[in-house]
Amino acid sequence: GEEEIVTFGPRTKHSGIIDLNLSEHKSCVMVVPASRIVDLYKKHRESLFTLNVRNYIGNTATNKAIIKTATDEPADFYHLNNGISCLATRLEIDTDRVTVTGLQVINGAQTVKALFKASANNRWSGTENVPGLLMRITEASAYGEEGRFRERIIRANNTQNIIKVSDFRSNDAVQNDLKSKFASYRRFGKVVQYIPKRTDKKLQNATVIPLETFSKSVYAFLCDPIRFSGSTSFLFDESEAGGYRHIFGDGKDVWTSMSEQQFRLRSAIWWLAINFGERLKRDREETASVLERAAQERKWPFIFCARLFLERSYGGTEYEADLCKTYKGEWKFGENRDGRWFDHIYDKAKRAVIYLYLEAAKQPDFVHRNWMRSELTVKSFEDFILRGPVDPVKRLSDRD
Repeated sequence: GEEEIVTFGPRTKHSGIIDLNLSEHKSCVMVVPASRIVDLYKKHRESLFTLNVRNYIGNTATNKAIIKTATDEPADFYHLNNGISCLATRLEIDTDRVTVTGLQVINGAQTVKALFKASANNRWSGTENVPGLLMRITEASAYGEEGRFRERIIRANNTQNIIKVSDFRSNDAVQNDLKSKFASYRRFGKVVQYIPKRTDKKLQNATVIPLETFSKSVYAFLCDPIRFSGSTSFLFDESEAGGYRHIFGDGKDVWTSMSEQQFRLRSAIWWLAINFGERLKRDREETASVLERAAQERKWPFIFCARLFLERSYGGTEYEADLCKTYKGEWKFGENRDGRWFDHIYDKAKRAVIYLYLEAAKQPDFVHRNWMRSELTVKSFEDFILRGPVDPVKRLSDRD
């Protein structure tokens, strides 16, 4: 049926409409009161989303955030929401309102339903408390060329590249600082390129360090090898409950720039993680035992145990001074003093992980996936290496 939609603002001062005269298809952009969209949903219910590729998917974190913003920060809702895209079989544009027939929300079902839920818990009275919502409407019928054009609009409005949580960290000051610091040295003659943005162009013949893998490596070594296994977004959470401030800060605050010592420590951890991962892959392929292969599924426990052995051997964090000396990563297992030192560390970590895995596997309720994600597994590493009857690794200065 026919609907009239008036723009956002006081009755005597409604906001204007942008009438887009871009092609033969009528189209406009406007800001409307969220309450009007809620009224349309109450009237039409799910039929408002007939052309949408996906209906409301429930109380996801994103939808909860939309509801919270609409309820607690209605004045800022327009700035914090992408709005909705719509089609109509007929569109008439006036100064402060439009008249539409056959209105369909083709992108924004989550927003509409979230606003409906927010309105149930919040009395929107007067324009001051009603959120403003960006709305785009295009006229296109369902037949012939118009129908095919409409299908193209629907597809285009619902085809997006996935945005990762890590993408929102790519412009942080500390990320740009790391990019500069890694570019300051070469590894085996190759440029080292730290990439905080997935869209960054990779330099030719460069050794690339992606933000997400770097974050996992540093967190696994310094903090915990399993905490991020359920959700990588944990690594980029800046709150006290997240890992970001531990990877790119002192655990309390995120740095805007990294001291040379802290950079060298993290750079050394990265090359340790890369080399451990490559060797572990080869060792796993050559292992005949099914259980031992399972124990070597992920490199994160090995990286974590390497740190525990260093901590046990040096009596604390004094190992960092020796580890920092290897920050350029110009070592290979078994070659020269550095390579033999890391060979010893890797061997100790590997033996510990496999031994503890095989011991755990003897229990009748053992589940591989649970062991790989359990805090009890982390505690078993700490108890065995830090407090158990294990031989320490030698200091770098003591290696022949």
